Amino acid sequence: MKKVFHLLPLIIVSVFCLNFVAAPHKDETKNEITKDTNQYTIVVNFEYGESLTPTPYANIYVIWMEDSTSGFIQNMKVCYKLTHGGLTGTALPFWKVNKLPISIPAEVDAVTSATIANSDFTVSAVLKDSSVRRFVVYFEVDRSFEPNDWFSDQPALLYKANIDLDNPQLVQELYPLGWTPNEGTQNIVPNTPMGFIQKEMRHITHHKVGNTFGTPDPLHSSTRMVERITVTVVRPVVSISDIKGKGESGISIFPNPTNRQVNIKSNEIINEIEIINIQGQTILCIQPKTSETSFTLGKLIAPIGLYYAKITTSKGVGLHKILITE
Repeated sequence: MKKVFHLLPLIIVSVFCLNFVAAPHKDETKNEITKDTNQYTIVVNFEYGESLTPTPYANIYVIWMEDSTSGFIQNMKVCYKLTHGGLTGTALPFWKVNKLPISIPAEVDAVTSATIANSDFTVSAVLKDSSVRRFVVYFEVDRSFEPNDWFSDQPALLYKANIDLDNPQLVQELYPLGWTPNEGTQNIVPNTPMGFIQKEMRHITHHKVGNTFGTPDPLHSSTRMVERITVTVVRPVVSISDIKGKGESGISIFPNPTNRQVNIKSNEIINEIEIINIQGQTILCIQPKTSETSFTLGKLIAPIGLYYAKITTSKGVGLHKILITE
């Protein structure tokens, strides 16, 4: 009897969370969500790869957003040593040569301390200029003094992803744009001055045979230090106070509660699914264009808790609750 008494609050909470489908509501407009386009949060997630052989130097980073057309630039994270001594042009040369001169000094000082030893991390920032709709997220990474066949000090790597807020793919992967010579490696490969991006990645990934490219170099390829870099666009909403948990009939979400795997089936074609947290931020948006779909909500963007699934079909918009547990 004592055990039942102790479990009663849990049973009540469970029944509440599982009661996801409410009675139809006549005022359908209350279920629409109004976007606040002035507040976009950009989240960059870095997954560390492997240390190179023979010496495991620590990685250093600089992350920024930029639209060269409008002249917009916003630094997200800058290595502390780049702005407070200790490093010159030997590290992160693309940003230091090309972007530091056009950066706001106070902003650079405010976002320093991105010297992170070999580990995963997440960086986020609110987009400061709401008029910027298209921009590039850049991520420069360097492991200074790490040698390979071509260089005694490997150049930095530059990764990028194009962002369009008017037609967003909310989660994108950053891909290598190229490598950048530093003061110790400039012109070792002819016509490669410091700070200018070079597209021939085989100088980083392949052995040197004379002056040509040999086989891949798995132990010294600097691309190994990056497992994956993704950028997530989090679209806030003005309010979620009108979300009543009303769901369109013919839609099922299972399992629910879930340990992050979400399966959705509908009697109609699903045009769009938005997953919204309790702060009213859209953390995931997909357009399945099928009647059923599956996806996984990662721990970084979706900790344990309650979420809303805004599901759009030809019949209208439905709002359902999803509970994430472990």
